[in-house]
Amino acid sequence: MGVFVLTWHEKKNFSKIKPITQVYGACFDKKGRVLVINTTGNWSLPGGTPEKGESFEETLKREVDEEGDVEIYELKPSGYQKVWNKEENKIFYQLRYFARISKVKKQTIDPARGKIPKRKFILPSDFLKYCQLGRIGKEIIRLAVKEHRSKSSN
Repeated sequence: MGVFVLTWHEKKNFSKIKPITQVYGACFDKKGRVLVINTTGNWSLPGGTPEKGESFEETLKREVDEEGDVEIYELKPSGYQKVWNKEENKIFYQLRYFARISKVKKQTIDPARGKIPKRKFILPSDFLKYCQLGRIGKEIIRLAVKEHRSKSSN
């Protein structure tokens, strides 16, 4: 498995970082709840790996639709995790976004897993109960809630 060191960076510009291996999003419904997905036995934000030729936003839209059967809009970068695999001395990056949910659809089979993932809409205050991401998770949800509130008050 390896030893990994994760560091959080609150940056909006991803143009100077690579390789980017994941794009995940804190997606809010109209009630202010966050979408979480369970495809492998653990709850997480929806997202996944960019496909060749996809923008980061396209990746997130596709992955959220495949895993959560929801459509999103108002995507906004929150920051990224820098992941250092100490054993292999390799560094890669995982992007995090904020998004709003425009449509919730009937759940279908996730093509990557061959089964229908579990889907929940949770209060942001419950996020760390579902997604054990420590300090980084706390920061991701804090920034997402801040963005959600700033857009909701306009």
